[in-house]
Amino acid sequence: MPVCISPEPPTLTERQLADCEEYGYKCQDRLHIPGTLPRKSSNDIFLNGQKLQLGDYLFALLLRFMVELKKKNGGWVNIYTLESEGIITDAMKYQIYSNLRTAIKGSLLKKDGQKFIESDGSKSYRISTHPDFVTYDRKKLINHPDPDIVKLAKQLP
Repeated sequence: MPVCISPEPPTLTERQLADCEEYGYKCQDRLHIPGTLPRKSSNDIFLNGQKLQLGDYLFALLLRFMVELKKKNGGWVNIYTLESEGIITDAMKYQIYSNLRTAIKGSLLKKDGQKFIESDGSKSYRISTHPDFVTYDRKKLINHPDPDIVKLAKQLP
């Protein structure tokens, strides 16, 4: 069961404010992945307290962005890295990022998918919110039926 999350932006600590300044995070949205077992390749996520479902392909991309964000160095991942890891099939096809943004934008505080799934204009993408606002149940994610998702879950701290 996800933590009850208010639809209002969180109050930032001094450390979080400093991180936002250093890394330029554009959002204060909160994302929670409960790790519940998927139904027909449909994975539950909670964005600002609202339940959404993502297919395995978009879910894997979101998890990969989470892995990078949790490294606490800005969260950027290059499209060629995503392709070499098998997260995306063609680095030059950008529709997957648009599909992910469209799937989540209605639950975003500012309703702007391009700010939350941010591009740096140099073929890198990230989740643009503070790493503290992204939570998950790692133990449950490791039991996911998709081996690619399990591999990503094992990379989460």
